[in-house]
Amino acid sequence: KSSLGRAAVGELNRLASGCGRGELVDLDEALGFDIATYIKEHGWAMFRQQEAKALKQQLSVKDKRLVIACGGGVVEAPGAMDVLSREALCVWVRGDDEDVIHANKTDVTKPPFPVPVEEVFARRKPMYRH
Repeated sequence: KSSLGRAAVGELNRLASGCGRGELVDLDEALGFDIATYIKEHGWAMFRQQEAKALKQQLSVKDKRLVIACGGGVVEAPGAMDVLSREALCVWVRGDDEDVIHANKTDVTKPPFPVPVEEVFARRKPMYRH
């Protein structure tokens, strides 16, 4: 997500030259804590609440042009999709289903989901069209 975010920032800066430079914010990095440890200690629901809070904080920055790289789970963060649809231009970077599932199975930055990844992806996929 961050490499696509950097490309988006570059294009944004090219298109809006003279209007200030855009910045990339990786929402996972903006959280300011180790995600795997946090989830192990507090659970997925609390993590999603913190993710929603961090997203709202980033969207409240009005004096900068930001590209916010959200992870695929942001759709499950309470109120995140509502605030994104009101406050931002959202782009769904859609990948091949098998590639998305594989990436989630091999992601070492977060602990495994309590259910199979395929189930998580099937639950989330309709939410991306919000």
